[in-house]
Amino acid sequence: MKNEALAKLFYREIWKIAQNEALPLLGKVEALYRLLQVLFMEVTKQERLQFSTLFARIAYVSHQYHFDKKLQFYIHTFRRQAEHVLQNKNTDEKVYELGLKVIAETIAALFETPVLADLQGIIPENWAVPFRPAEVRAFRPKIRAVALSDDSEHNQLIAKVEDQPEATIRIQYGLPEHNENFDPTIAAIRKVFGFPITLNLLDVEIDTAGIYRPKAFVVEPDYLMDVSAVAECFRETQPEPFLHLLKKFLPFDSSKHLALGNIANFFLDELMHKSDWAFKELFPKVFQINPLSFSLFDNTEIREIQQTSQLHFINLKNWSNRI
Repeated sequence: MKNEALAKLFYREIWKIAQNEALPLLGKVEALYRLLQVLFMEVTKQERLQFSTLFARIAYVSHQYHFDKKLQFYIHTFRRQAEHVLQNKNTDEKVYELGLKVIAETIAALFETPVLADLQGIIPENWAVPFRPAEVRAFRPKIRAVALSDDSEHNQLIAKVEDQPEATIRIQYGLPEHNENFDPTIAAIRKVFGFPITLNLLDVEIDTAGIYRPKAFVVEPDYLMDVSAVAECFRETQPEPFLHLLKKFLPFDSSKHLALGNIANFFLDELMHKSDWAFKELFPKVFQINPLSFSLFDNTEIREIQQTSQLHFINLKNWSNRI
């Protein structure tokens, strides 16, 4: 968007930070990081969207304004390095210089206004960090792997692939604009799950060095969670899992209608994965859903459930074959 006046305001903020001799280097990096936040908040203030992180906000703006990959790389590099600096309270000149150039280039790209002449001697001519885009030699939509350990120094998981178990692979995580939003998942694997752990890797690029670069991680894909049970563990103000635990000790009523609803949901899930199921093959599996509830029915009720569920199965199978 063309907005020369707003661009000049942001350029002046860069100049103020750079000329403030009383501000130490760490303070200047922090000021540039805050300016980066304000800049992206300004250009998204009219959007009726909820951005949970600065990463999400930058990703959205980068897509909307068609930033080239090089600029996106440097924006996220400065963001990550600045966050590391602010957390550890130490920095070097390169992070500061990177911040100056990143914010100036971003302003120019957003507002289509060249850098002010006053900043020509302040903004570094060259990037402080080299840009080396990964060369992709292969792509796979889904890979099943077992992660064995974590090489946190290089942001890589050491793993074995199910269809090539003799090889050991490296899975790159923490990639800006690629899979960085799964960093909390990686942290949970380290802290909660531990190794080894089964993963499904989605939309995987394999670079020329043989590094696997997935877009998404699915942890323990064979473990199914009851979404209703998870929802019951949260209240308006805070997580409250004890209420759900308490319900486990309360008596419950079992009915044919409730059982048929659960069976229909089960049929739908199975037919979405394998559309050629036969009713005689699939129906015996319904008793594994909740064996205790089925034990409360007599033989007549079980036959009624079987007959009615067969009608549901036929309708669901016809529907699944049409999509």
